[in-house]
Amino acid sequence: MKKLTFSALLSTLAIGFITTSAQATSVTIFSEDFEDGVGTGFSGAGSVQGSQGYSNFGFGGRFLRNVRAGNPAPSTRLTLTDLPSHTSIDINFLLAIIDSWDGNHPTFGPDFFNVKVDGVSIFSETFDQWNRPKTYTSVHNILTSRTNLGFTGRFPDRAYDMALEEAFQGIAHTSDTLTIEWFVSGTGSLGNLSESYDESFAIDNVEVVLNGVVPEPLTILGAGTAIGFGAAFKRTLAKKKVNKG
Repeated sequence: MKKLTFSALLSTLAIGFITTSAQATSVTIFSEDFEDGVGTGFSGAGSVQGSQGYSNFGFGGRFLRNVRAGNPAPSTRLTLTDLPSHTSIDINFLLAIIDSWDGNHPTFGPDFFNVKVDGVSIFSETFDQWNRPKTYTSVHNILTSRTNLGFTGRFPDRAYDMALEEAFQGIAHTSDTLTIEWFVSGTGSLGNLSESYDESFAIDNVEVVLNGVVPEPLTILGAGTAIGFGAAFKRTLAKKKVNKG
């Protein structure tokens, strides 16, 4: 059985460090809960407000609410820059569907909630509070459904954990900049042009995760330093043996 010399051991460890540190991983690059106001990176429509009854369903005491109407309406935007190399992103957030959303109703709808990444639509679905036809029918990520959580007090509300929505996971992305937009659209939203809080949405606990991030490896200089230190340490041990002899 061959013995591994001290220098060879250090060389092996250095190579191991290089190999280990070069493994791709996922990194949460951004998070915001709005408890201290609108964080850096956010712009556009929306203001931080008390979450009222939503705080009983995983939301914090405050969230970022967008009451703007239009087809499309002004968006809430998050812009990130100087991102490290990566292959895809996850967008995690809680979504509040507040007050009178009308789904695909022929008169009062449609009411779309949309998300774009760098100008490309990744999510566009109609939501409803009245059990009318709608395009978003997911049930696995509902936190509460048709529950009056405050605000106008005349309409029910819904809450979703969109981290469980497949559309927001593993989104192909490699740029060092990222812009995410949340907004409403559809002729139904035009009924809220007075922005009388007839229907709106809010987001909370926003996270952006970068996938396929490769950490900076141990440099050749660093590996050489480690090996050189090992060689020096070996010589010191040899001298001690000579002195003892």
